[in-house]
Amino acid sequence: MKVYIKKGTATPVEITDLVVSFNSSNSMQADRLLGNTPSMMLDLDLNNTDGVLSDCAGNTFLIDLKEADSTGIPTQEFIVQEAPEKYTKKLSLTLYDVMIKFNKPYKSELTYEKDKYPTISQQLDEMSRLAGVSIDKTGLSNTVLNKKAQWIDTTIIMRDYIGWIAELSGTNALINKSNTLIFRNLFATNHDIEFTSDFEKTDLITVSRVAYDDGVNLIASGNDTGKTIYIDANNSYCDSQTYTDAILAKYNGQSFYGMSSLKTFGKDTIKLGDTATYDGNKCIVLSIKRKYVGTQSVVELDGEVALK
Repeated sequence: MKVYIKKGTATPVEITDLVVSFNSSNSMQADRLLGNTPSMMLDLDLNNTDGVLSDCAGNTFLIDLKEADSTGIPTQEFIVQEAPEKYTKKLSLTLYDVMIKFNKPYKSELTYEKDKYPTISQQLDEMSRLAGVSIDKTGLSNTVLNKKAQWIDTTIIMRDYIGWIAELSGTNALINKSNTLIFRNLFATNHDIEFTSDFEKTDLITVSRVAYDDGVNLIASGNDTGKTIYIDANNSYCDSQTYTDAILAKYNGQSFYGMSSLKTFGKDTIKLGDTATYDGNKCIVLSIKRKYVGTQSVVELDGEVALK
């Protein structure tokens, strides 16, 4: 693991030796499998006895989360949302990845008039520019990207719009190590777990239906033989069975367990929405908490989900 701090346009300075403790966490919303926009949170305690860290507000931390030290300056950026009130000898900071840059109202300047409505692709380009964060659209279907956006509410934050767009394509939105927003499917990668403490798992869950229900309109695909993935009732992009059909085509018949408190070592490549398999039990990962101890890390995985 390496930690650097960058002040403005200055050359990043390594402060790994000042790290006293380091924990990370990243999680999806409870009981929501699609349309999540999680921001990784880091709790960082630093030795500031020499007063090296006198101003953290507005600075960027560059951190490599790998267990083994890497070469070169890390690329992944983390931001201090609130600077400490006092700069003491031991400094505790909470950092977030660049997803928080989308926590601003979407002040769209596109034209929302008949025959001039923008596409979702154009909305994403505009949000990328407004937030200053690159968006990789390759994880979205052309059907979603080319959909006309016939409504806008400029009081809603960009992060909510991104979540609805991700959900419409059956994905979640994550920030990768290059500080780019990507759209990622559930069950993209399975990770075999060799060693773990006791953990709890739910009954087996099998997806057989996808539905959108806002209390007035019901759009559904599939049947009731298994469990249903529900689209957020506030997602006004979802106005056709085309989208629920496409999501069901991705996940119909997928079986997995929910779980809580699966602890193991390392596994630094696990991402939200992946699965972790131990002793033949494939469990979905909806929360990742990691504590760094020396050159290794202890990770706790959770995936509690209650589909109807």
